[in-house]
Amino acid sequence: MNEITNSPIPTAGVAAFTRDLQQVLLVKHTKNAAHQTGVYGLPAGHIDEGETAIIAAAREFQEETGITLLSTDTLVPIGERYTATIETKKGIKTFTMEIFALFLEDHMNAKVTEEGEPELVLLSNLDSLTLLPNVQTAITDAVVTLQTN
Repeated sequence: MNEITNSPIPTAGVAAFTRDLQQVLLVKHTKNAAHQTGVYGLPAGHIDEGETAIIAAAREFQEETGITLLSTDTLVPIGERYTATIETKKGIKTFTMEIFALFLEDHMNAKVTEEGEPELVLLSNLDSLTLLPNVQTAITDAVVTLQTN
């Protein structure tokens, strides 16, 4: 039986871009992920008890991409909170998501994890992918944020 959550689960993540803002780092979810296999999302996940959104975003980014941020100072808050109800492998759940934008540095090499396969995706190719809800909107908002900061 599918479980449906009543209160939204708070999550945080990172929209990481190449310096030219032409590519974004997404994670393609594998069979071990909570999300449906083959669906793309931003590196993101639950905010743990006592954790701030920015610390959770940096931790989830590292867990899902293998890239450790030396400082959260490189993360730029978008200033939006996204809400979506998503069918996960454990039922239908509602999530809120706070996203931080980041420019990828040349030395940042992503690694495949148990739950996902990080992939640099051209922004012009986003329409051809199966994305989690709000991902495309968050990416657009993150680009605007980075262009104005």
